[in-house]
Amino acid sequence: MTAEDRERLREALTATEGAARAALADAASDHAGPADDCVLDAADEAERTTRSQGIADRARHAREELRLADEALGRLDDGGYGTCVSCGRPIDRERVLALPLVRHCIDCAEAARR
Repeated sequence: MTAEDRERLREALTATEGAARAALADAASDHAGPADDCVLDAADEAERTTRSQGIADRARHAREELRLADEALGRLDDGGYGTCVSCGRPIDRERVLALPLVRHCIDCAEAARR
């Protein structure tokens, strides 16, 4: 991997980290709704439940992306980026450039899917 590749990856990972932080902030602000002591009919209660679940799912996804981006930036800093966290073999350059959050080589990723 070239110095240019590493810089490109750092920019992509930093952007992913920023987007995840923004998504977490959005989820927190979206959580505001009717007060818990409001009297709601069944339709309102169902809507609130569905909305809350969607917000929780978005927040969970954003936290996971943030964790993966932070880990990847750490591996980039310590020289371990581009190495499979399962088997220790190098991850193909094209795979890393296409999927900056990738942690596994294609063989380990396929094995995990099975």
